[in-house]
Amino acid sequence: MGFPKKIKKIAIVFGAKIGDVVSIQPICRVLKQAYPDSEIVFVTWPGAVRIAELLPEVDYVETFDNKGRGKNPLIFLQDALKIRLKHKIDLAVVINESSTYSLTAFLIGAKYRIGRHKSGTDIFLHKKYSLTKEDEGSHVIQNYLKALMPIGLTTNDYSLSLKTDFDLKDVEYIDKLIEGSGYSGYKLIGFSPSSALEHKDWIPEEGKRFIDLINQIPGYKVVLIGEFIAQEYAKKLREIGTSDFLDLAQKTTVKQFAYLVQKFHKLVTVDTGSAHLAYVYNIPSVVLFFNDLYKIWGPMNTNLHKVIYNPEKYSVKAEEIIKELNL
Repeated sequence: MGFPKKIKKIAIVFGAKIGDVVSIQPICRVLKQAYPDSEIVFVTWPGAVRIAELLPEVDYVETFDNKGRGKNPLIFLQDALKIRLKHKIDLAVVINESSTYSLTAFLIGAKYRIGRHKSGTDIFLHKKYSLTKEDEGSHVIQNYLKALMPIGLTTNDYSLSLKTDFDLKDVEYIDKLIEGSGYSGYKLIGFSPSSALEHKDWIPEEGKRFIDLINQIPGYKVVLIGEFIAQEYAKKLREIGTSDFLDLAQKTTVKQFAYLVQKFHKLVTVDTGSAHLAYVYNIPSVVLFFNDLYKIWGPMNTNLHKVIYNPEKYSVKAEEIIKELNL
């Protein structure tokens, strides 16, 4: 099948979380530069919608339920059909190296489909980039950009950006949370010590010591952030004797969370979505890695964003973090 002569609509098919979505922004930028008159449709699962809406080049965000609500595959087909009828997709770029996503690109009616793939996952792609062992060790931004290689597009510009024009109600909500806590006069240190994966998390005992040390520095306070696991972390902190922090775990939407990150003077985080948002919004950060994935998922700008890598997470001490923060 020949490449479409006119590219009016481009679908990016990607089931992703915050860090993944942020990391493909260079792909969106390159596509807009190559096809300035086109519209970009981001096709993803429901959990990634709000962060995808912050990508400056994306015109539409559409969802599909790849698991089928109630494990009903007809739901998946219905979602794809809705996208197919709403958008006449000329080109689909598939980021996930999975047959599910190349099938999605086919079902939404994309005339031409390209993407990254591993053996056996490329059946619905017209042109593809075969991932190598070397790719597995490259930074995720560089790796994702390989999806454009089948049509000859690439870039050495790995900079990232997201929209900053947040809804007034979200801005007011966050500002009131901070003001209501009595923390509005302080420099806020964001603290995101937990993730969806326990092996990435920093131990609460050292998290407690970190908060206690910050509270001894005049003019600074800690704001704990994160999702459901962070709620449990905050509960544990209180149980072991620390409550002088603002607990905003599970209290924000994705967009409110993005705005909140920009309120921080600095951020301490494990390898999770907050690390990527700090990178995008140029908030100085210290990122803790307890595995060697820092080479793949760590910040590329290590002047503003410091990486602490230690496979023995129980030996990472609060004093080491404080030193890196350079308050």
